Amino acid sequence: MENNFKIDESLLLDGTEKVGEMIWTINGGYEKIINIEENRTFRIVTEYCSYTKEGLIYERDILPSAFKRNPFVSQYPKLMEVSDKGDEWYVKNVLCEMKGKFVTTDRLFMWSNAREIQPKAVEFSEVQIKYLESKGINVNDLKTK
Repeated sequence: MENNFKIDESLLLDGTEKVGEMIWTINGGYEKIINIEENRTFRIVTEYCSYTKEGLIYERDILPSAFKRNPFVSQYPKLMEVSDKGDEWYVKNVLCEMKGKFVTTDRLFMWSNAREIQPKAVEFSEVQIKYLESKGINVNDLKTK
């Protein structure tokens, strides 16, 4: 049987899961990881089931049954930075990803690139610095990293 179902790879379990974290499963929704057994096929143990490190219930499964979060809830619409060439970025409301392009609300334009909104560096004038310092605020604590 051919698998045509596309799963967002960021939702797949990747071996970084830890005891106490919550994962989303087909069987029980969100479940807490209660044990991780090294050197075993079914190594991720929740309150209700055991999964392979890939999130499978049975080794012969085609698709995983456990994920980092619910794969059936869309991440869109989402406010993101978009760009065509990667040199200039604009903040837009992204509706969806379609055929490797990102569709935004403004005239349903399709962009080649999208990313999380990046923090911007803040520059303060000397007057602003003096004012903030007079209020007991250290300007270095406000700078983005």
